[in-house]
Amino acid sequence: MEDLKTSECSCETCIQMCYRPCWGTPDEIQKIIDAGFGNKLMLDYWMDWNNGDIFLLCGAMVGYEGKTAPYWPKGRCAFLTKNNECEVHTIKPFEGRVGSCNSEIKDEWKEIRHKIALEWNSEYGKEIIEKWKNKVGF
Repeated sequence: MEDLKTSECSCETCIQMCYRPCWGTPDEIQKIIDAGFGNKLMLDYWMDWNNGDIFLLCGAMVGYEGKTAPYWPKGRCAFLTKNNECEVHTIKPFEGRVGSCNSEIKDEWKEIRHKIALEWNSEYGKEIIEKWKNKVGF
């Protein structure tokens, strides 16, 4: 995943990607929490047939801040401002940094999400989730 190029495109197609909140690693999400944006996260999950459901934190859809993602999480990301800019641009999660209308990884999204989910399936990832739950009153 480290070899993927980052993008800063803000065309309409790229803005539409912000209607499915992007996933990040535990370290990336911890940076977002540390920056004071933990209240704009939601609990999401990856269905893993080998490991069971893997829970993770990601940017919330508007209306789901501090809650669990719906079964089909599609809606405006809470970090997308009225000017269609990312509020956490400088610490944007992995998917948001590499996603682009010019992306060569369209067929790799499922694999990328799986790799991110596996990083959350750790004591460190679970600890971040538990601390977040306590802080937001989950």
